[in-house]
Amino acid sequence: MESPCRARFGDSERPESMSKPPNINDLSPAPTSQLTPYEFHELQTFEEAIERGLKHFAAVGYALREIRDKRLYRAAYTNFEDYIEARWQMHVSQAKQFIVAAEVEEEVTLKTATNGSQNPAAESETPIPNERVARALASAAPKGERAGVWQEAVKTAPVVHGKKKVTAAHVKETASKARTQERQSGKMLDKVGRAITHDHVAVAFNASGDFSSLMHELSALKGRFKSLMEGPAGHYATRHRQEWDAGISNLHSIVRFSAPYAVCPYCGGERNCDSCKRSGWMPEEIYKAVPRDIRGEQ
Repeated sequence: MESPCRARFGDSERPESMSKPPNINDLSPAPTSQLTPYEFHELQTFEEAIERGLKHFAAVGYALREIRDKRLYRAAYTNFEDYIEARWQMHVSQAKQFIVAAEVEEEVTLKTATNGSQNPAAESETPIPNERVARALASAAPKGERAGVWQEAVKTAPVVHGKKKVTAAHVKETASKARTQERQSGKMLDKVGRAITHDHVAVAFNASGDFSSLMHELSALKGRFKSLMEGPAGHYATRHRQEWDAGISNLHSIVRFSAPYAVCPYCGGERNCDSCKRSGWMPEEIYKAVPRDIRGEQ
């Protein structure tokens, strides 16, 4: 029987050096705090999941996310990057890819379970097959639309040896066709209700969900720091509360006023004018500085 340690990380074979965890005493890490018995149990559980789940990207991504977010590495390592490289001989960028891919599968699974499906049998028999396809879905469709794109990709995928074969290229093609259909039907609108009729503008607006997600993450980060300040180790953190709040608010504004908001009222999305820097669209702050008559408002 093939050892779990011969499972594959993405498209590359897992090194033999990963068959056994390195001795943490030989690594000389700089621990920052001890884990509680419950946290230590969680760490063991998640690491076992990684060992067992290397054949399926989502199990790895879920476990890595929990270890990172709960800082379960902190008893032996100063940061997540050191933990990933020493414990798993993996670059942190690859770990992040696993996490993103797992979150995509989680979104698709939850959306399907919540909304139901016209063809549940096909979906249940065709899960997202690997990390590469999951990442393609993440980049091709914004949050909130990925489940629909996946269902359509499964529906239209070719059958190979009696099974649906959904590739990263097919997922991207499916998402592109969905954007085209939205534009042709007039369903795709900007934030002020103007129809989006150009492909390059549609691509930009498809990323709007990622801007919104980032703003939510910044708000959550602000709440996490507040919890730290109110906790037993928050004595010195409270001294920086104003700087922290101001910094998060500034980042929130930067993200908000960088996101696509409206089709350029000067060129109509043709991206042939300097007002939109030849992008075909404007962020909210710039759009609201345009004279009302040019915006088509009374």
